[in-house]
Amino acid sequence: MKTTSYLSVLKRAFAIIKSHKGKILFGILLSLIGTVFSLCSSYTLRILIDDILIQKRIEWLWPIQFIFIAFVLLDCTFDVLRTFLFNTIAKKSLQDIRSKLFEKILHVKYSLVKQLNIADLINKIQYGVDGVASILTGGIPLIFSSVITIVMTLSLMAYIDWRLTLISLPIYPLLILANKFLNGKLSQAYRTDYRNRSDVSTDVEQVVKCIDTIRTHNLHNKLTREFETHVQSLQGTSVYIQILYVLMRKMSWTFIMVPYQAILYGIGGMWFIKNGNPTIGTLLIFANFTNFLIQPVMTMINIGQDIARARSGFEQIDEVMSMQEDAERSISPCKTANAVVEVENLTFRYDDAENNILQNLTATIQPCKTTVLWGASGSGKSTLLKIIAQLLQPSRRDSVRCSTEVVYFPQNPVLFNKTVRENFLLVNEQMTEKRMWELLEMTGLKERLTETEEGLDFTIKNTEQFSGGEHRRLCLAVFLATDKAVLLLDEPTASLDKENAQMIADVITALSKTNLTVVVSTHDELLKERGNVIIAL
Repeated sequence: MKTTSYLSVLKRAFAIIKSHKGKILFGILLSLIGTVFSLCSSYTLRILIDDILIQKRIEWLWPIQFIFIAFVLLDCTFDVLRTFLFNTIAKKSLQDIRSKLFEKILHVKYSLVKQLNIADLINKIQYGVDGVASILTGGIPLIFSSVITIVMTLSLMAYIDWRLTLISLPIYPLLILANKFLNGKLSQAYRTDYRNRSDVSTDVEQVVKCIDTIRTHNLHNKLTREFETHVQSLQGTSVYIQILYVLMRKMSWTFIMVPYQAILYGIGGMWFIKNGNPTIGTLLIFANFTNFLIQPVMTMINIGQDIARARSGFEQIDEVMSMQEDAERSISPCKTANAVVEVENLTFRYDDAENNILQNLTATIQPCKTTVLWGASGSGKSTLLKIIAQLLQPSRRDSVRCSTEVVYFPQNPVLFNKTVRENFLLVNEQMTEKRMWELLEMTGLKERLTETEEGLDFTIKNTEQFSGGEHRRLCLAVFLATDKAVLLLDEPTASLDKENAQMIADVITALSKTNLTVVVSTHDELLKERGNVIIAL
């Protein structure tokens, strides 16, 4: 859902923090108390000038000065407490947003995940949360305190001198109209800024992802020119945004401070010269009120900036949250007693494909045997394994039945950037150190890990720490730690040299001597020889 209006942005922002109503009300109370102390400190100036200095009552000078300082310090204290409270509310709300986004990614449809641009996804999340943060930390909470401050200040100003109060009122509508225009420009600039940032992030991701292609075809200069173009656009937008911010800040001075001070001292000074009313003290505290009102008034006016950023942020969040999720996983047990997996009249086609990759396939996987799915590339071997593992969903749920849990070992397995021990424990919290070493020995890696100082505490940072074969065997050892009854191996020897392929084949032979059911998709003759059952696709 696209966020199109300022009102919809505010509604969504209010909905996010509505569970913190109690804290927000307490924050408003703190604002009220702080405003009272601030107004008292300002009014103390009038007493100091009109009643103490002009009347030459010097004995009261220091007591009034101390009272003034106390009011200022109390106002500062309550302002800090209010800021802390409002930002704590925003922090919790932003944490909830990040958690929901992360959980969403975990459940996005499997086939869609494989097509995602990682840099673009990260940029959407970061930019989206940062955009919403501005309205939660400063926008909405400060609206309440700003309204209170403005109402109380104007009320006191009107009580002291309603004429000077009326003089200042026409200035604010002009400021609101000018900021509304600039906020519209700012909203457009944020959208452009997001696109530019996304282009730069994608450039960096592609360089890392396609480094072999780049160096093989000598694409350095071409890609550098593209990157420089994107960076130039990004910097141009950043400059434009900063100029808009400067204009907004200067308007507060142009439309409030300069005209109001001129009018205040001009008309007020004229009245003072003629009849002594308003007093000098009144003129000075009205000047002080002018400064004091700048922040809450600009907060109210500049809420448009926060909404503009939040609107762009919500749009990015919505794009992530609208991604299609996998259907709820559910699978029926096998009808045949001597079977762990049954496939009956299975037909499957990918979303963007014209033809079925599997057509009316029927097969049975027997327990405690090694079954080889044999066929050329594109025959549907990997697809069948992913369907059995419930990573892909066929149109007919009952076309695949499974009587036990399975573990799927992909063609290009990866481990987390954690220690070997942590990777084992991540898939099986009950895994003992003894069992870890047994699996490493089975996959031919015990000696390799023993050679390192860290052993099981060796941190896996990238695939360069191991050869391609070693890395795949290490992944296999970790996947075996789940102790599930069925192991699905998807082209486990693909792209491996003869020695490592032989070691993987030996592991499969060893597994076939246990109660484990192994299903291997391959077109490698070496693995075909290890199968008890061959299913040709």
